[in-house]
Amino acid sequence: MDQKFFQKSEYQGLRKLYQHSPRNSQQLNGFNGSDTEIVKIKKNLFLTGSTDSIAIEIHSKLYTNPETWGYLAVANSVSDLAASGTKPIGMLISAQWAQHHSGKVKDKVYKSTSNALNKFGVPLLGGDSGSSYATMLTTTILGESNLKPLNRIGISPGDVVILFGRGLGYGPALAFDYLKNSSRKNFEPLFRPRPDWQTIYTFRKYFKSSIDTSDGIYNSLVTLSELNEVSFVVALRNLKLSKEIISFKNEFEIPTQYFIESDLGDLQTCIVLDRSVYQKIKSKLPFHQMIACAEKKSVTPVRYADSVNQRGYNTLPDILEQTRFDYLKSLNRWLRQRP
Repeated sequence: MDQKFFQKSEYQGLRKLYQHSPRNSQQLNGFNGSDTEIVKIKKNLFLTGSTDSIAIEIHSKLYTNPETWGYLAVANSVSDLAASGTKPIGMLISAQWAQHHSGKVKDKVYKSTSNALNKFGVPLLGGDSGSSYATMLTTTILGESNLKPLNRIGISPGDVVILFGRGLGYGPALAFDYLKNSSRKNFEPLFRPRPDWQTIYTFRKYFKSSIDTSDGIYNSLVTLSELNEVSFVVALRNLKLSKEIISFKNEFEIPTQYFIESDLGDLQTCIVLDRSVYQKIKSKLPFHQMIACAEKKSVTPVRYADSVNQRGYNTLPDILEQTRFDYLKSLNRWLRQRP
């Protein structure tokens, strides 16, 4: 659930739909409490499911390559599944095509979709295809586990937040380049997130809570803060960006905070676990980085440990709310805060 829905009418509409619709008596998660829906089928068997769409990214031409559409359609749902700590049963795909998208475009999308499914080890169960005035790709993923799946609840002060994977920064860089440089750097072919469901499934028993970062790290932490009555301290100095992203960051003098606050995330998973447990198992975990720790609830849901003075500082998500999601205006206003 995108964090902006907390303040927008869409969120209230979805809450009303949730409250007034039939509910499965074996469903374990509450509204906005998990990246997937969780149903207990029987003792030691849990079903997870999530649905997601690629639409505005196509219409706005943030993603211009059909290969990106297919890959990200799959990766978005795999990211939700990864956050649950379950393994995939399979995926359903619905493709609604604009008239001007030819057979060649469809072939490229289907090929990249198939490649992504193979890459992530997710079977295709079936789907649907049709026509629309604008192209939209919708995926629904199903997963299973003999352990209770992860959700967004259960965080305590002192817990640590880690991210798996090496692809941190490409999503925010793509958004920055799109808004400020008309995509001259062409980050799109490099934006191929790799949500790691296998690792999270393997180490599930050690983890307390999780959320995917499709809406950005900051928004994800704010959501966890609201649900768990905690705040988070982010250590910017611990952030490991690739050499290419660091070069881009330096060229355009982009503050490190941007890679936390951008709401185009890298589809990694924020995993929360007890600090003592983390110390015991961190040597066994594949490449990851610890980016934050939880503390007692304060007025500020997320703060930076590295910043001496945050008084008067407005985060990029806050400014987006103020400008009614005028992204370029918000980014320019946010950058003007810098000395």
